[in-house]
Amino acid sequence: MKSAEQIMPKFSEVVNLSSNYAMNEYSNNIYESICRYENFNSGKSLMLRGKKLAWLIGENSSLCDFINDLGEYSYDNCITLNLYDFYAAYNITFPHETVSLFNGSNCELDDILDMSELLSAILCGAEKKYTHKVILSPARVSVEYLENLRVKIIQQFIYLRMYVPVIISGSHKSARKRKLRLSVLGTKKAGKSAVINAMLGGEYSPSSPELPTPCKIIYSEDNISNRKIFLEHNGIIKFFSQPEDLKNFLFEKFIEARKNPDTLEDDINVTVPEFPDIMHGFTIVDTPGSNFAGAKSHYDIACSEINEADIYLFVMNYSAHLTEDEIKIFDAAYKHKHTLIIALNRIDEMYSSEVVKSYERAADYIASRLNALGYYDFLIVPVSALTAVSAQRVSDDDYDIFTDSDKVNNTAISFAKNIIKSYKNFHGLKIKSPASLEETGHIKYLQQIIFSLSNVKPHTNKFACFRTS
Repeated sequence: MKSAEQIMPKFSEVVNLSSNYAMNEYSNNIYESICRYENFNSGKSLMLRGKKLAWLIGENSSLCDFINDLGEYSYDNCITLNLYDFYAAYNITFPHETVSLFNGSNCELDDILDMSELLSAILCGAEKKYTHKVILSPARVSVEYLENLRVKIIQQFIYLRMYVPVIISGSHKSARKRKLRLSVLGTKKAGKSAVINAMLGGEYSPSSPELPTPCKIIYSEDNISNRKIFLEHNGIIKFFSQPEDLKNFLFEKFIEARKNPDTLEDDINVTVPEFPDIMHGFTIVDTPGSNFAGAKSHYDIACSEINEADIYLFVMNYSAHLTEDEIKIFDAAYKHKHTLIIALNRIDEMYSSEVVKSYERAADYIASRLNALGYYDFLIVPVSALTAVSAQRVSDDDYDIFTDSDKVNNTAISFAKNIIKSYKNFHGLKIKSPASLEETGHIKYLQQIIFSLSNVKPHTNKFACFRTS
């Protein structure tokens, strides 16, 4: 897992546009800012090469519309603006004496009043070591208010593709006495199993849209090292040497369950020899698609998992744009008031659509749709599980796929090659290794967010980080 300073972009300037709300009102400021952006990234100066700008707009504006306008503005004015390299967020305001920035044990800055001031303190300076933590104090406001503010701040960091811990004073450094249950929810074809495979670093479960998961699959980490993968179901235990062996076994069982649903009513427990480091201390639960036709029990199974969860990871289909079925199961999870993270999956499909090709635009669009329906206090992380899984299946020995290989038979390599081509065509971005390709899937970033939200005191017997019970 990359460290925080490796994950964050190297910002050189924070451009505050929060006092303006319409493109025609701040077009001159935008033009000047884009010119600075071009100078920063043109390579004309070794001192400026590779630097980024962070644009902040007002809380009452729309980030989605802002990015759309920028795309049109840069096109109409013949300005080269790479939206993949474009970092924008909202300038959230903070109550007096609520937000402080710490570096290690020393207080670096007290009483920060908004995101602009916070980002300027953290980001500006090419050689700065990003080891900060944002501390929220409950001295003047309620803990519930701080939980909502914490969500807003973290979401702005997500928009900026940064990782900075945000902690409520007095709520961290709690000893975790049990594993946390990360429950993965969503509708069919959203990619729940693919997201779990990507997080675990192996293809443990079939992720075919034509063959839905029929029951809960509970993944736990083995307490004894160097053992094989093993599965428990209805008193039967089977061992597997590789994730693919388990995947093939489950595939056959899923086919059987499609013909006879009663064969897989009970949970399947899978024990994995070792989780990735950042997922230590978690149990991960894959649930059936809540809207699978002809299986009313699938919704009931998903809802039963809601009662067991500590953290919800709601996998949403980017290309479906928030269906009624997604809202139905999302609403059921939302009402339980635990930590709720949305993985906006299949984001790679934006390259086959006519929308502005910006991850942040897509995330903010879904957030605004949910806000309009009365849902708040959740996080949205754009991901592409298929990109991450494909990159994991490509070895460094297959490096030729990143250059001039034309004939590709392997599905993972073929998909990887198409994604690499898309990034080059749309963003001029050269992906030179499987590790770099995996990074564009944002799964490791999602894991960082999940991990950072798990190290807090429980309000009751749950680790309800955001909304109090």
